[in-house]
This record gives sequence, structure tokens and C-alpha cells, in this order.
Amino acid sequence: MGRGGKRPGAGRPKGSKHAVTESIRCEIAQSGVETPLEYMLRVMCDPTASDKRRDDMAKAAAPYMHARLESVQHIPWQPKPVEELTDEELMELIMVTAGEEVQQIIGKRDAQGGQKGGHHDTAPC
Repeated sequence: MGRGGKRPGAGRPKGSKHAVTESIRCEIAQSGVETPLEYMLRVMCDPTASDKRRDDMAKAAAPYMHARLESVQHIPWQPKPVEELTDEELMELIMVTAGEEVQQIIGKRDAQGGQKGGHHDTAPC
């Protein structure tokens, strides 16, 4: 025995039009009567109408012409502690944040085969 709730395939398919609504639209289209949206667009494009009235019509017609954007949940970036970064991640971070001059120095050092002397000091060789 069903208990209600959402069931696959139940209800009107998305995007389908109700028969009465569709018949009313057809009658309006055939009668030549101006729809509210057509009226708003006509006033909006009328150069003799005041700017305020044209702006008001544009605001009123916008929801019928353009869909609202969905809200997106922002998940802030959580960086790893420096101690947990790999050598490749550290180098990428340096290259992204360093100035062009530092990037050129690092690139020259890498082309020469790394740092001289086998020790790791902060100054590039």
C-alpha cells in the first residue's frame, strides 16, 4: 500500500503545458490582442516614452525574457599547511605567486641542473 511521497514517473512531465493554458494562449495569439509582455516590450522600445517608464518596463519584462541565475554555494579554498606540501606543489606555489624575475632565476637554475654544491640554501645559484 502506497504511503505518498515522490514516485518515479508520477505527476505532469517537466516542460509540458496544461491543456487549458495552451488553449488560452492560442486564442490570444489568434485574436491579435497584445499580451502584457508585448506591451512592456513596446513601451520599453518607444523613444517617446520617458526614460523612467522605459526602465520600469525593462525591469518588469526581464523575468519573462531572462532566467535567474542559480545561487551557487561558495566553498572557500582550504590550503594545506606548508609542511604537508610536496616539492612539486611548493614549486608550483612559488611559480604562481613569484614575480617574473624570480621565475626566470628559478628556470635558469633548473636548466643548469639544480643548485650547486648539493646544499639547500635560500639563494638561487
